[in-house]
Amino acid sequence: MHLIPNYILAFVITYMIYVLPFDILNYLIFYQNILNFSSLLITLFTFALILFYFKTKNTFFLLKLFVFEGMGIGFISLWITSFGLAISKFFFLNSVLIGHFCLVLIACLVFFSLYKGRTFFLKKIYFSSPKISKDIKLLFISDVHLGSNNQQ
Repeated sequence: MHLIPNYILAFVITYMIYVLPFDILNYLIFYQNILNFSSLLITLFTFALILFYFKTKNTFFLLKLFVFEGMGIGFISLWITSFGLAISKFFFLNSVLIGHFCLVLIACLVFFSLYKGRTFFLKKIYFSSPKISKDIKLLFISDVHLGSNNQQ
């Protein structure tokens, strides 16, 4: 009985991250409705793929790429397109221009975040203190996100 609200919430989040940004862009650029039947079908298919990925131990590269990279791109896109939609509604600006600006901004941020996410920096910091009598090496790893390859 507890699973139904969880699945409904996961379905809504799937729509918001994977489909809604594209619906907002279609609204801004092509004047189409934001919520329509095809959006719900696409969300249902996407939700099924995500459930399949997380419920099974499937490690298919393209499915993993779709789930994780799609989630990141969708999250960035959701914020940008929502902000663009709000600007077009409150300030009565040209929605086609705002939609194209949102597309360019999404592309720039996605490429920048993919670049920054694949580069890392090593920084050496030296401490000297009379209280430390021998050399110590300390390794600090920050912001490491692992996939679903958790071994127990």
